[in-house]
Amino acid sequence: MSSVAIRVDRFSHFFGAEATLYDLDLDIFRNEILGIIGPARSGKSTFLCALNRLNDLVRWSRVEGLVEIDGRDIYGPEVDVIELRRKLGMVFATPVPLPRSIFENVAFGPRMAGVRGRTRLKEIVRDCLEKGGLWEEVKDRLDTSALKLSGGQQQRLCLARILALTPEFILLDEPTSGLDPISTMKIEDSLRKLKKDYTIILVTNNVKQAARIADQPEFADIHKMKSLYAAFEDKSKLVMLLTECMRNEGCHIFIGSEIPMQAIQELSVVASPYRRRGQILGVVGVMGPTRMDYGRTLTLVETTANLLSRCLTEDAA
Repeated sequence: MSSVAIRVDRFSHFFGAEATLYDLDLDIFRNEILGIIGPARSGKSTFLCALNRLNDLVRWSRVEGLVEIDGRDIYGPEVDVIELRRKLGMVFATPVPLPRSIFENVAFGPRMAGVRGRTRLKEIVRDCLEKGGLWEEVKDRLDTSALKLSGGQQQRLCLARILALTPEFILLDEPTSGLDPISTMKIEDSLRKLKKDYTIILVTNNVKQAARIADQPEFADIHKMKSLYAAFEDKSKLVMLLTECMRNEGCHIFIGSEIPMQAIQELSVVASPYRRRGQILGVVGVMGPTRMDYGRTLTLVETTANLLSRCLTEDAA
């Protein structure tokens, strides 16, 4: 079986006439954590909803291009959307526990799927709560209302509830955005353990979080406008790409590898005059496990900034 679990090929998503994702190409590999970061309204959450077709529920939503899971187009007419959504479980930014007991929150999905035996349900509930990192905290009060849990515990309960339906993929839309550092750490620890059995796609606005747990460095931001990837190592390609900025209505510059936020911010400052004129939409970091020397990074950013300034000035002249 191929190591590529999800293949996205020239995929675009529209709400009416507005493109929220444009001409997206991406491979997502099995048993890895893909971290997606980017500015507000850049299409991060829309991409997750496009994967399990929640966007189908929005009027005037339409797509172009291809999204394949295990070689099968998820937008094909023969696809069972309910089964697809079971396969791609999703956890949202705000935890939404059911107004039931902790036990019933996790057992609800399997029971709806036909599991009836109490013993089997107990096994599923314990296994999923252990995987979600919540079992030790609630094992003596499973009959307590889930609404009495803390925000961090509720989010881990929602993760366990997803796991109870045996998904292959876990989609997380800023799952720790409203949580304290300890709850965030517990969820991150759970995700590291879960990736041996699941493929995880994590949307986050926390750059450090993406750097801590993401495996894939190839992808960061999605935007409806033309997007360019700035490769530091290839200066000739960089000049060509930056020059192309002037020929498009707008673009994002992607900065490869795990680059410190300060370095990205410095390049953003240099690019800001061009961003105000609409020539550049923004500078975005791609987070992954690769380490880059901080001093060398700043030098490269300075070089990039000089190239950016020079090529745009020459092109304007």
